Amino acid sequence: MLDEFQSENDHEYAIELKDRLESEGHKVYLIQDHLYPKLVGMIGFVEAGIELKSQIEKENLENIIADNQLGGIKLLVTDPFNIGDYKVKTPKGILPVFLNWQNKLDATSVSKDRKLIHLNKIHSSSLLPEDFEAITDWKIQSGGGKFALIKEHKFTGEYSLLTKAFPKQNMVLQSLIGQIELDQPHLVVLTWSTMKFAFNDKYFAPILVIGSNVNGKTQYGQIPLGQPNLGMSLYTKEKAFNNETYYWQVHSAIGWLPAGKFSLNLLLNCEAGKSIIYDSLRFFLVKKPSQPEKRTPMNAKS
Repeated sequence: MLDEFQSENDHEYAIELKDRLESEGHKVYLIQDHLYPKLVGMIGFVEAGIELKSQIEKENLENIIADNQLGGIKLLVTDPFNIGDYKVKTPKGILPVFLNWQNKLDATSVSKDRKLIHLNKIHSSSLLPEDFEAITDWKIQSGGGKFALIKEHKFTGEYSLLTKAFPKQNMVLQSLIGQIELDQPHLVVLTWSTMKFAFNDKYFAPILVIGSNVNGKTQYGQIPLGQPNLGMSLYTKEKAFNNETYYWQVHSAIGWLPAGKFSLNLLLNCEAGKSIIYDSLRFFLVKKPSQPEKRTPMNAKS
């Protein structure tokens, strides 16, 4: 139980508890990226996180990434819950994700007030080849630093991308994914893994930018993406080649691409004076389910 002082400083206490557990050899897989509204809900949050983690492991996340295929989506939500109310926080504000979603939903209760919603049998397509981060043509868009392919640390594939930013300026890398034309809006699912070299180092979510021709001029815009499942992340231990231990953090983000014809660009950020490794970039387009077709019975009278 928390005493009165700890209750007044719940976020600091949670960080101290995490550090102590890690010093004792435990691995804290789930940590909230922002202050949780009330610590009284922490037990349900952890129980839900454990269940979510076990389901991710059961479906073998590494195989999903390695196969570059997305067969379903799992969402951790409060119970009761309407899928149309699901929102994520993006740099441009709160984004509703599943308005008028027509897929049949399954749900699993994971705690007293939380459940997992399963979006199964979705129709998705992958836009990035295996080892995209290694074979694409990265360019420095802003800032300064160095980047290189390495084999020493990798989550999947043959290489990972090591980025090092010069002091006092973040480095942003840019790569063209390609040209695309969509006849209707599509759900975007982006996954990637990162390795940091210090606990306090920052990681930045990849930025998706589209460029379209308007009156003969190319205009660019950022696609709002948000992290699902209450900001939780999955950590997995690297198969070390020496006696040191390293962990990969696996992330995901979702959003929407509009209909139209445009170019797709991906941006990666590295904190000033720091290093971070990116690997296993995956980018899926999910077509929104259509309304069930209404049919008139053959024997209906006109």
